[in-house]
Amino acid sequence: MASSKLKVPILLEWNDIQAYMEKHDIVEVVRCKDCKYSEIDNPDFPDQYLCNHNGMDWNPGDHFCSYGEKVTE
Repeated sequence: MASSKLKVPILLEWNDIQAYMEKHDIVEVVRCKDCKYSEIDNPDFPDQYLCNHNGMDWNPGDHFCSYGEKVTE
């Protein structure tokens, strides 16, 4: 059986990490709890977020989708 080695770069500077992500088409994940399209509509379920982007679906806070955009202040 052939042996293969995985080469993983060690990136210590944020600029290096961003460049690596861009080169390899990697994007940052935005969780529902941090997304500008999400809101808590029912205080009885504080970890269920109502999405105002994808047709008002309910999602857990750690869920994410391709439309996620981080809330900016």
